[in-house]
Amino acid sequence: MLSPTNGWAVGFAPAAVGQATIIHWDGSQWTSVPGPTVGAGGYLSSVYMTSAADGWAVGLDTTGPKSLIVHWDGITWNVVATLPLPPTMAVSLNSVFMLGPLDGWIVSNQGLILHYGPESVPGTTT
Repeated sequence: MLSPTNGWAVGFAPAAVGQATIIHWDGSQWTSVPGPTVGAGGYLSSVYMTSAADGWAVGLDTTGPKSLIVHWDGITWNVVATLPLPPTMAVSLNSVFMLGPLDGWIVSNQGLILHYGPESVPGTTT
């Protein structure tokens, strides 16, 4: 929830539709928002909004299967490529947490941890 009148939730894709469930709260009702096609059994498991025009959701696309990361730009949810992960690491992503618009973390229950944001290079000591 960003405010009492702006909230988001994600979930399972109905087998007949094959589209991830994304719903938005506007203060009076929940409405469905088009999500990515994820195949029967695909889903989004976590959503984190940094603002009304910036949000992230993660889950699994069963048409592969492949890890799934999607981004909200204030208008639509778009799939973000998860490369350079090899196909053998295509796992269900369970949770996303953003420290800011350009700094966040994603985890899976298989131990995969992804970081989005600026890289830091450790200093060397002698």
